[in-house]
Amino acid sequence: MHRQVLFVCTGNSCRSPMAEALLRAALPMHSDWTVTSAGLSAAVGQPITPHVLTVLDEVGCPGSMTAHRARQVSQALVDAATIIIAMTRAHRTHLLSCFPAARDRVYLLRRFDARCSEDEDVVDPFCGTVEDYRQCCRVLQRAMPGLVSFIKEYS
Repeated sequence: MHRQVLFVCTGNSCRSPMAEALLRAALPMHSDWTVTSAGLSAAVGQPITPHVLTVLDEVGCPGSMTAHRARQVSQALVDAATIIIAMTRAHRTHLLSCFPAARDRVYLLRRFDARCSEDEDVVDPFCGTVEDYRQCCRVLQRAMPGLVSFIKEYS
């Protein structure tokens, strides 16, 4: 059975594609889960932020997102998603107002990090330094083991 995780942030150029790459790397090679991302206010077709590529290379995901282009969240993407992971409370609120039928499938990413409260946001590194992107990546990485466990139990 095909299952899909959809990561959602604002512009689909930093946080959600970084999370997409990290989860793909964390899942078993022959997983029946696919991973994708989209933005609530994406500049459709824009490439990923260069600092994301640098940071992903540093953490062992070289070239994994070079072909990525920003895309807008749509009804079709939401309908196809088994699980939808928002980066912030505002993203979750926006998703739930636009796609109320998805309520039981929308989660905040940081809920999967045992060191955080369930309602903590992933800070946007957009227009920041490469160190801001590294910090964001560390936050995302800390949530991946919990998310992978959740996915395994979800199956």
